[in-house]
Amino acid sequence: MAKETRVEQVAPRQENEMIQYYARFGWEVHTNQRCQERRGDTLYTFNRITFTRDKSAPWYKRACELEEEYNDVRTSTYDQIKYKYNYNEKSKLGERPAKPIKPKYPNVAEPKLFYKSLRTLIIFIALSLVFMFLNKNDAFTVQVRDILQFLTRACLIASGVGLIITLIRIKYLTGLKGEEKEKAIAKYNKDIKLYEKKKAELKSYNESIEQFMINREKEILKELDSIIE
Repeated sequence: MAKETRVEQVAPRQENEMIQYYARFGWEVHTNQRCQERRGDTLYTFNRITFTRDKSAPWYKRACELEEEYNDVRTSTYDQIKYKYNYNEKSKLGERPAKPIKPKYPNVAEPKLFYKSLRTLIIFIALSLVFMFLNKNDAFTVQVRDILQFLTRACLIASGVGLIITLIRIKYLTGLKGEEKEKAIAKYNKDIKLYEKKKAELKSYNESIEQFMINREKEILKELDSIIE
């Protein structure tokens, strides 16, 4: 009687788990040795298990096929194995939808945004100058002057950030205006709705694929239980 053999090494605490795993596919324990191996200053303990499987068993061929598929399902993505096991037909889900590209907001004139940033920048610069002027007044105590110095630094930092934002928003002084602006924004709103719809479809597809893989794993184990005596 021809036998297929494989040898695995496993930590003692995972011994039973490995034996149960291979038993699903018709493997039986032939030998189970407790071994020790020194690597440097560390002594490692492990089990070397020899499994055998009857090649003449009527379920052997199908068990091998299911074992390979089961391992692929657990370690590979759907796209990596869908053609190998004809999953497109089995899942009835078809090809994965393309990942949608989020549309960019049109270049339209929004001067209010620029002037808002500019106004904020001017306020922080003015506050910085005021605190700097007050800090030079010897009439204030050391504690008050320390607070004024801190406020000056904070306003200068805020001014720097405000300057960067203001420079970025210079682009809002130019761009589409009037009717062209309204049309561009309307088109953007339409495109963003389509993007969100396609994004939701892709999410739904991915969730369906995930559930299919979980179900397929269960189906494989169920079929193995039915064919292996």
